[in-house]
Amino acid sequence: LEEYLHYAEQYTSAVPDHQYNILANQTGGHPGAFTKPQPDRIQKEVSEIEFVFYGRLQHQYDFMRQFAPTFFAVHEEDGKKYVEMADLTYGFEKPCIMDVKMGTSTGGEDATPEKQQSMQKKDMGSTTHSLGVRVTGLKVWHQSLTPPGYVRQTKSWGRKLTTESLPTSMRCFFTDGELLHEVVVQNSLKKLTQLHRWMSVQQRLRFFSSSLLFVYDAANPAAEVRVRMIDFAHVFEIKDNGLDAGYLTGLNNLIGILNAYLT
Repeated sequence: LEEYLHYAEQYTSAVPDHQYNILANQTGGHPGAFTKPQPDRIQKEVSEIEFVFYGRLQHQYDFMRQFAPTFFAVHEEDGKKYVEMADLTYGFEKPCIMDVKMGTSTGGEDATPEKQQSMQKKDMGSTTHSLGVRVTGLKVWHQSLTPPGYVRQTKSWGRKLTTESLPTSMRCFFTDGELLHEVVVQNSLKKLTQLHRWMSVQQRLRFFSSSLLFVYDAANPAAEVRVRMIDFAHVFEIKDNGLDAGYLTGLNNLIGILNAYLT
């Protein structure tokens, strides 16, 4: 859901019941990929793999429902596949959003050799390879600005970050422009620790090019932090009795970075 950042530009608060149109001025991802069927929900056009994944989330993959956005339904229309899920920004006055690509490889098991080579080259040139973490975009409210407002960073910004610069650059998401929202960091760490505990033992699924979405309300940072796994277009069942080592590498480094903010 890298497009979520563009989605939030249009819907930073509750949307009137009648406003179900395709999101305007979307500048990333697939044009028209998101619609707003209800004020607290979004509908996303998805690939076959992601469609199947969400269909299994209610039963076969129910063990990870706690880590994904609340899921309501899948359906097909005019040959296209859609998933309806919770809007993670719903109810927030000043939603702050960060999309973090997880894992040391974004090339899925279904990629052709040519695609694998291309993705590996991109991964090697970013923090995906070195940290298993890459910021693909963020939007954060900085009260310290004159006048106060949002700071936005895009995928190209995230690709330029290095192993050394990523921790400092990502820190801006957890601040008001000056002061650190310690409670946001602490609550994020709680969610990441829960996910790490599960990922350390689960031998069912491997996630490629999947993200973690962080969402909190700058109007009330202490209220709630929503951290969810998103983007399931390249999820594969584990057949070698192993773990998702790439994702675990990313979680270990992300937890270490956030812990360092508090020291």
